[in-house]
Amino acid sequence: MCSVQPLREFIRERLTAAAEEIFSQVEKTIVQYEEEIDRQRRLLDLTWRPRTGQNPAAGLTPLFSPLRLLA
Repeated sequence: MCSVQPLREFIRERLTAAAEEIFSQVEKTIVQYEEEIDRQRRLLDLTWRPRTGQNPAAGLTPLFSPLRLLA
């Protein structure tokens, strides 16, 4: 039984190292996903936010002229 103990310890160390590496990669992936979500959210905010200082109706053609109504 004593000869099995070093093998168990070796396997435990290797499995622990593998688990730590996996968790490290998962953590990096999550950080990358969060950064991408933040980037996309900023783009969406820029797209949907009305631009200040611009009249949204500036490019529209009026259906009637207020001067014609007074005449």
